Amino acid sequence: MLDESNLEEALLVHVEAAALIAHNTTDRAPLNATQFTTPSDYAHAIDPERTPDFRLWLEATRKEYDLLDKAMGCWEVVDIDTLPEDANLIGVKWVFKIKFKNGEYERHKARIVALGYQQRKDVDYFASFSPTASYVTIRLVLALTALPHWYGVDLDATGAFISAPLPPEEQVYLKGIPGFDLPKGKCLRLKKTIYGLVQAPLSYFKLCKEVYGKVGLRQLDCDECVLVRCAQNIKQRKDVDYFASFRQHDSEHGGGVQGQKSFHEHQKNCGKNCDKSLP
Repeated sequence: MLDESNLEEALLVHVEAAALIAHNTTDRAPLNATQFTTPSDYAHAIDPERTPDFRLWLEATRKEYDLLDKAMGCWEVVDIDTLPEDANLIGVKWVFKIKFKNGEYERHKARIVALGYQQRKDVDYFASFSPTASYVTIRLVLALTALPHWYGVDLDATGAFISAPLPPEEQVYLKGIPGFDLPKGKCLRLKKTIYGLVQAPLSYFKLCKEVYGKVGLRQLDCDECVLVRCAQNIKQRKDVDYFASFRQHDSEHGGGVQGQKSFHEHQKNCGKNCDKSLP
């Protein structure tokens, strides 16, 4: 056991270390980042006269398109003539951003974003509300991580909203993506949510709840965005609490989710070794 003086010293060291980590892990752009451009649309991104780094933007758009089309299977091409009479065909846009890490250039990022404001309730979506962790919960978690020998992890789930399947009753159809034209008379039918959709946060929350439930985490009654599990530490012979909380937020790309890094690992393993997976 630590006496009062040693405890105070340990707390001070812990706080100073946390402050140093926060200072060194910013994603702010350096002051000399003027050699890059941030296009307003696809035509701007590929224009050599206005965009000196247009080749990097072309590479970024191709990478994003291939991710959603080939790797994730977010859509399929269908005939417009086969759409239901009340189908709503919504538009798509590109959002561009230069990504920096620790004050240094990391990459050009392009994201496909649906124009969710063109969706119609009870036609291509039915519910949009998605719960988020309360400020009381966030303060409690921060207070726990400030204790000696406790730590917290706050990581971004890459491509979060393109992981959740669309409910079968919600049929969403997209126009062609700028730069990747479709044959005449064709459109895209979404199979998974993408950024910008009204129902994207709710669909992703449901997926997270399902996957974490399969690996043994229990949803709290007081805050449905917090899931916990108590596992026995064999070496120290004591119980250890594991928890995951979700904080969803809008960003310049149409939305984002922060949670545990291991979510996608749980998603792959939830049908195999759920009892052995750790959150």
